[in-house]
Amino acid sequence: MDESDTKSDAAKRVVTQENGVDHLDLEEDDVVAEQKEGSFREYLRNTSFFGIKYVFSSELKLIERLFWLTILVTGSVFCGIFLAICWKRISYQLVIKVPNEAPSPIWSIPFPAVTICGQLSSGLREDQRGQCLSRIVALDRFCEQVCWHHQCDICKSLFTETRTENGVCYSFNNVAAEELFNRDVIVPDSILSNATKSSENWSLQSGYANYGVFLKYYPRPAVDLSGRYHLKLKLKFNETFQDDECGESTQVTIFLHNPADFPGKGKNGVQVRSSEVVDVTIKPTALHTCSYMTYYPAQSTKCYFEGKRYLRFFRTYTKDNCELECRTNYFLQKKKCVLAYMPRDSNAKLCNNSYQSDDQLDKEAIIQARTEQFPLSQYFVKTCNCLPACNYVSYGSEVTRKEMLDGGNFTDLTIRFGEDHFYGSTRTIRYGLIDFVAHSGGLLALFLGVTAISVVEMIYYCTLRPLIN
Repeated sequence: MDESDTKSDAAKRVVTQENGVDHLDLEEDDVVAEQKEGSFREYLRNTSFFGIKYVFSSELKLIERLFWLTILVTGSVFCGIFLAICWKRISYQLVIKVPNEAPSPIWSIPFPAVTICGQLSSGLREDQRGQCLSRIVALDRFCEQVCWHHQCDICKSLFTETRTENGVCYSFNNVAAEELFNRDVIVPDSILSNATKSSENWSLQSGYANYGVFLKYYPRPAVDLSGRYHLKLKLKFNETFQDDECGESTQVTIFLHNPADFPGKGKNGVQVRSSEVVDVTIKPTALHTCSYMTYYPAQSTKCYFEGKRYLRFFRTYTKDNCELECRTNYFLQKKKCVLAYMPRDSNAKLCNNSYQSDDQLDKEAIIQARTEQFPLSQYFVKTCNCLPACNYVSYGSEVTRKEMLDGGNFTDLTIRFGEDHFYGSTRTIRYGLIDFVAHSGGLLALFLGVTAISVVEMIYYCTLRPLIN
């Protein structure tokens, strides 16, 4: 064999000498091809991907190799279909809200901000359309006394002025205007709110920090169910406006909202009438989002974490603040003016008597919702991307009324928590990237017999192994 090898080498050298370098290059190409073929056959001998081993095995007949090729292609098709379904689950079913099993104490959330609006029918008419006008009533005209923490005082001691769509109203437990609005953009914030008390040891996203008995907190929390943490109001209805057609009518409306929300567009108001004992029981709804979801885009989590969404007029992002800013932008674009309760910069003009409400916007929202077939509540999500905050507390209420036999024109109003605990919810991942990887591994193993090691083998024999040889 040594002699034949020597002759072969000599023949090669002769050919090379006769025909030049080109034949030498062909010999090198043949060597490279043999090395590649050897690496491929070595891969087929050692791989854990049995399907491809059977397809390219020289020991099997053609009919057997075609059979395994059919199995491999069929398995790949089914695996691809199910992988696509799993990927869609990430896009459409990423988040789920899970009710908490353990109760949360009421002192872990703020007592709600309370905005109270008083309006009085004046008996006058507008443009002879048969509609009675109403005018704003100063706080001391309808609110005689407020009690909190077993201390009673005049209402102005705890309430601050707030501009709403109902005119000037009065708020309790709301955060300072400079903390709520972007002062660099907005007109003097005192026009919309004259609240000056800033939050202490509390934030919208994180809640109260390191709750302790001797620390100060604002917005005010309710520590227990005692009367000390009941907000009690004594309202009076003693106006004497008389009109044969409009009659005498004083109306007081109460709104409960998050302290970080600007109540420009009041929602779910509680009407209070004369000579009643009204008990408003607070029904909080708290939603917490797992912190690891900050790595997901907002369109997947369906909410915004702190610092992930900015508003032009507001420093604090909430869904209600975003919707109000969206209404403001609508008026600026369509009417070239804004309503009195809307945040605005110094260049914006107030609308005249032709536009005194945003009914037109509400009508357009209804038409668009019906046309595009989505719930009306999702209008601002679609038009202005007003998703809720990821960590947020909202307040519902349950109202109980009793007639006062000898109450005269007074009404006693109490706002309180009904229980010392509540059950919140947690927004978490329903089907995430880790689940997708796990399901992908299972599908690949089921239909193709492929594991992570199989993929590493392919990479190894395609890259590192040829370099070593």
